[in-house]
Amino acid sequence: MGAINFSLDKNLVKLIVENTPVETLVETGTYKGDTPAEFNDVFKDIYTVEIDKDLYALANKRLEIYKNITVEHAEASEFLEKYHNRFKEKPTLFWLDAHWCENSYQEKSFHQCSILKELDKLSGINASSFILIDDARYFLTRPSSAHRIDDWPYFQELINKFNAISNNHAIQVVNDVIIFYPVQYKEIIDQYSREYSVDLHDLVESTNLDVLSCMKEKENQIEKLSHEVALLREENKFINMGYLAGGTSQRLLRNTILVFLRIISIIAYQISPKIGILEQHPPKPLKIGKVLGHESDKDLPTCSIVTPSYNHGKYIEKTIESVLLQNVNGLQYIIQDNMSKDETESILKRYENLASIYIEKDSGQANAINKGFSKSYGDIMGWINSDDILMPGALKYILNFFKNNPDVDVVYGDRLIIDSNGKQIGRWILPKHRNYILSWSDFVPQETLFWRRSIWEKIGQIDEEFKYALDWDLLCRFREKGAKIRHLPEVLGGFRVHSEQITSTAYKSVGLKEMNLIRQRELGYEPSVRMIRLNLTLYMAQHLLSDKIYVLKEKINKLRRQLKMKLHYVENGTE
Repeated sequence: MGAINFSLDKNLVKLIVENTPVETLVETGTYKGDTPAEFNDVFKDIYTVEIDKDLYALANKRLEIYKNITVEHAEASEFLEKYHNRFKEKPTLFWLDAHWCENSYQEKSFHQCSILKELDKLSGINASSFILIDDARYFLTRPSSAHRIDDWPYFQELINKFNAISNNHAIQVVNDVIIFYPVQYKEIIDQYSREYSVDLHDLVESTNLDVLSCMKEKENQIEKLSHEVALLREENKFINMGYLAGGTSQRLLRNTILVFLRIISIIAYQISPKIGILEQHPPKPLKIGKVLGHESDKDLPTCSIVTPSYNHGKYIEKTIESVLLQNVNGLQYIIQDNMSKDETESILKRYENLASIYIEKDSGQANAINKGFSKSYGDIMGWINSDDILMPGALKYILNFFKNNPDVDVVYGDRLIIDSNGKQIGRWILPKHRNYILSWSDFVPQETLFWRRSIWEKIGQIDEEFKYALDWDLLCRFREKGAKIRHLPEVLGGFRVHSEQITSTAYKSVGLKEMNLIRQRELGYEPSVRMIRLNLTLYMAQHLLSDKIYVLKEKINKLRRQLKMKLHYVENGTE
């Protein structure tokens, strides 16, 4: 399962079958038999093997209706050796699965990648045969720490094996698949490469593919398949124990256990990082568990908040209300509107006496923010976009923290994610701040980010060259100037997800470029996706712990509210 195509590419199969004498498909690692089922009417004969007995049983049952498909339960190299002479006689397309499923075989004696053993059994293949190996990325670079690295060969080792198999074949790597093909069919592979090869850089530019999300999605699918393997194995234990043959009570017991296993599986899927994911669950009413703002109003520092605005008439009133209802003394609220063409101006007129409103042309978000701050005077500064919100009491909580912690220069908190209707669709609960993370990625909820004017004056202003990652760049420059940054463990803001937002569109057009530019500047080189993920591993683990603690606290607070309400009813004799 490559990073671009999750299975055998139909386009490549079509070119091979239509232009060569290949009529046989051989697959190692069939899983549930998806590939043989998909291509049963394309090839005259299909041979497939699965080492896991439970998956073999499932695939065999599924594929038994196809007369041209042979399913074997064996180790792949043994299977290839068994049919070696048959495959040698006829032109064959070999589709070798290089990916190890982590829940399948975890004994130390089990080799996570047996590709070299499989290639050993293919010596002397037919001169018109093709060999395809998926997950080329695991051989071109070293696999992640989730794998036993010593079990995975280097790409040069594969080349040596290919040379031993045939001197009349050549190699190309296209779309995360290694293609070992007969030299007489070079034109076919070149055509496939020209017409269907995916250039990740071009995709970012022309098709708006989010490369990181694409790779993450593929790895999530692999992880999900791993859970399915474990679940199938548990189900088959009960089948093999004879529960199906029993009476009604035994069948009921079996069904109950299977339902329980399904529930456990669903829970397992939910244990995944939330930060970086915008739409996490179906919309539900926005519930603010802990109401902030009970702190003292006395001697709070002054604060200036800027809202850059352009054509967000649907949402800006909610933003304005969330700021003005913070109800703190010494708040200067500046709205910098870029001559919006929707209903924004009529909405802003209603708040002329409560906010400083400027309707004038700007050259973009960063320029609008700088214009707003140029008119500001507050000791504490921050901006909130015209579609986001501050949570009730958040500003008083933030200002009290600054008052009580004079050594801290920059703070940020957690966020809830809301949709266009104000319904909650996710949350980002962050762990303790780690300065090193800013070199690798930015998970700081911008709408919760506030800083002292003293650190702002050291860095100048927002860099207007940035269209998307301006807040990440700002944080890195704060860090460079020695700012002490703290994460406040409370939900302080709401980030709105909708179709018109700049974050949605800018990320895909210029965001990746800017992110890579920052990483290269901060690290001194442009890291690979694998390197980024590796360096985020510990932070993600800390995030998961913080998220679970948040959920537990929310449940405790809910129970306290229910108990308080019940006591109120008892005391008033209304129960």
